[in-house]
Amino acid sequence: MMDSGIDSNSLAYAQRHGVLCARVRWTWGQIVLGTLAFSAAVFALYAAPMAAWIVLSSLMAVLAAATLGLRLAAMAATTLRDPTITITSSAIADVSRDTLPRYSVLVPLYREPEVVPHLLAALQAIDYPTDRLDIQILIEPDDQNTADALAAHTLPAHMRITISPPGAPRTKPRACNVALTLATGDLLVIFDAEDRPEPDQLLKAAVAYRNLSPDVVCLQCRLDHYNSQQSIATRWTAIDYLMWFRLVLPGLQLLGAPIPLGGTSNHFRISALRELGGWDPFNVTEDCDLGMRIARRGWQTRMLASTTWEEGIATISGWIGQRSRWIKGYLQTWMVHSRRGALGQFGLRGFVLMALSTLGLVGALLVNPIAWLTVLLWLAIGWSVVDTQDPLSVASLVVTLGLLVANLAVTAIAVVTCLRLRRRDLIAAAAISPGAWVLQSIAAWKAAWEYVVKPFHWEKTQHGQAVHDVAHGRAPAHGTADVRGPEDPARARLQAEHAVPLHQREVGAAVAI
Repeated sequence: MMDSGIDSNSLAYAQRHGVLCARVRWTWGQIVLGTLAFSAAVFALYAAPMAAWIVLSSLMAVLAAATLGLRLAAMAATTLRDPTITITSSAIADVSRDTLPRYSVLVPLYREPEVVPHLLAALQAIDYPTDRLDIQILIEPDDQNTADALAAHTLPAHMRITISPPGAPRTKPRACNVALTLATGDLLVIFDAEDRPEPDQLLKAAVAYRNLSPDVVCLQCRLDHYNSQQSIATRWTAIDYLMWFRLVLPGLQLLGAPIPLGGTSNHFRISALRELGGWDPFNVTEDCDLGMRIARRGWQTRMLASTTWEEGIATISGWIGQRSRWIKGYLQTWMVHSRRGALGQFGLRGFVLMALSTLGLVGALLVNPIAWLTVLLWLAIGWSVVDTQDPLSVASLVVTLGLLVANLAVTAIAVVTCLRLRRRDLIAAAAISPGAWVLQSIAAWKAAWEYVVKPFHWEKTQHGQAVHDVAHGRAPAHGTADVRGPEDPARARLQAEHAVPLHQREVGAAVAI
């Protein structure tokens, strides 16, 4: 890739990390191995389709079974002993607020003027001493509408706007890296524009860190939706979040696996984050990648019992777009962390678990439709690739059928999860979750294609369209409460500066207002 257009911070990150940056899509070694594997598969399918089918279907089944097995093992481990850290209200009350660490909060926005009033109300609701808060709202230099929406409010003294410099890649992690250079906190958390964190979340994280060893550098909070009842897409995502954040991730922690972070509500020790270099600006799931980097360094991530409420994507097209970005990012993460020094830093066990969490997930989604189609063709027309007189061929068909059985097992697990977590409102959606796998497989093939043609493209998620739940304990929507701080001449001057169009302002490495 040419250096033109890449901003200086992102270029410095790429130069520092070399092949361990997603800017390098593939190394020569990966190109050679991939070409040899693809050529061998094509030749085998042409020369000996029966034998090739047996080998390929068996490999697909092993990959899917191992990936599913890891998820089941993690969920079982959590069920037996949930390691999620719980901080009680009395533990918070025992801490003097004067001794709390300074906290930086990063909130990236891009073309989301409609969420600004709710965002500011949610940030104002955070229960933390404002003299120890450093909140940066991150916007892009071409996003005049969002800048205008923010200009309609006089921000409190502990909130400021940071404008990213022009340049590529146009991704969330690039904006966060700019803000990281300006952050003044001891701890740092990221929230998305539509997030509604529980007000005491920062207090819980600060108290938790007091009793944790220095090698614990990240606390991941739970994510849930405040509009889970809006559509079938939001129901499916709510089910995924229940399983992922309440069962799978705590279980991965117990199993000693690297933790693929969620994109929001991760609380970092800022010194460790800076030592890692921040986020990979070329990875479209910078959260997952950062979780792997934490593990490679020998540091730890823990789960924290506090929930951030998000807006689930309500449309099927938006849902596929969001998933394709996630899957592409997981593919990027695998490609990066299967390179130089990975086995030595992860250890054999950690490397295998990392591979199953990234490549295994992507691979299972890619091969699922192949398994479904194969079985349907065999049942419908007796497809000749399956020779019922050949025991090995029959065995491969049984293996493929096993993939379908595994799919049904995941459905059962989803239903049981909803029952266990008292979300009976999601059981019907869980029962028809095979529909979600079809869509995820479509998203996976889209992601694989995009990895080749536009690897750093960020599929923008549209927010501000939620229909909020009114039952099941969902977090209420924050209103457009007045977030204006005390008027003073300095604030008036900043208000006037916001009235100047972004393209007319001088923007350097960063502009913090």
